[in-house]
Amino acid sequence: MAHATHDQEDMITGINVTPMVDVMLVLLVIFMIAAPSIYQSAIQLDLPAAKSGEKVDKITLRFSLLKDGKILLERKEVSKSEVPDLVKKALQLDPKADALVAADQSLTHGTVIAFVDQLKTQGIQRFSVATETAENGK
Repeated sequence: MAHATHDQEDMITGINVTPMVDVMLVLLVIFMIAAPSIYQSAIQLDLPAAKSGEKVDKITLRFSLLKDGKILLERKEVSKSEVPDLVKKALQLDPKADALVAADQSLTHGTVIAFVDQLKTQGIQRFSVATETAENGK
């Protein structure tokens, strides 16, 4: 006689987490794709436009000069007095270290030149100034 018995094997004893893991992986990929655009918009700089701008591949130090007077190095705020030590460390690691200066266009010419001069007196020989790509009609 065959009769149906409900043993322990027939009962569901756990929760299937596969769909949850799938959703989490999709969310992870979405955040990984969206993260660079979030970081890019975190620093509010109004860069001047230039038609003759060139793309630079390797930059050792990336400075941002904000219109409120703050100085950022790779998105981290630093004081003006810390800049010489940071440059010295970079030059110890790479004697051919260079710098990119992204300055808000509302800053005076003198402010940007003073900062670049500070970099040059500390030993940075090559530097670039960040600009926006100018459209032909401007």
